[in-house]
Amino acid sequence: MFIFPPVVVLYFDLVPNTLPGILAAFAVVAVPLLYTTPHRYGICVALDWLTRAEDDAEAISYPSGSSSAPPTQDPEPERDRG
Repeated sequence: MFIFPPVVVLYFDLVPNTLPGILAAFAVVAVPLLYTTPHRYGICVALDWLTRAEDDAEAISYPSGSSSAPPTQDPEPERDRG
């Protein structure tokens, strides 16, 4: 997916030769990259949390008597890894 745009540019010889063309090509790449930064950062944080959630040392613990605590569950829930 990430290699597709450079391959298309090189295959069809779409390299700009003028300053306006270079600036337009830069904008076409930079604007979506900057616009999606918060989304990509959120996905990275979510994946990082997901991979670390298996570790008991970093598991979220709720104090007893807290109204925001989730309902009690089995200590070893079955997970669908399929």
